[in-house]
Amino acid sequence: MPKKILLTPTFLLAGFLIIFIIYQLSIYVKKPLLIKGLPSNKVEAAAEFNRRVQNKLSTTSSSKELAQDLIKQGFSINYKNQSHIVAFYKTKNLVCTSSWQIYWKKTETDNIVNLDSFFQSGCF
Repeated sequence: MPKKILLTPTFLLAGFLIIFIIYQLSIYVKKPLLIKGLPSNKVEAAAEFNRRVQNKLSTTSSSKELAQDLIKQGFSINYKNQSHIVAFYKTKNLVCTSSWQIYWKKTETDNIVNLDSFFQSGCF
């Protein structure tokens, strides 16, 4: 009998660890290219994210094309704001939340203007 009592917590812990590792790996795999491999330092991550967003603008010809590409990467798009289009992506794990946002305006000819980005991360 005592062996069963010891095995149950061990199996529960092992199961929890396996689920936790799979969950963490699935979050990493699904991250958009603009976000993958960012530095762990928040200031450096924000600067690198902004650099990637600005580089993306140089290869994108229209607001519609940018929105479609970001949707393919996993971002959600909010068109409700009249002054800007907002693309956002959030990740959560057990104690931390990170949010990446990309803002831009489009002209009447669908060109992109005022492209900017924002990164925020916090843990409880």
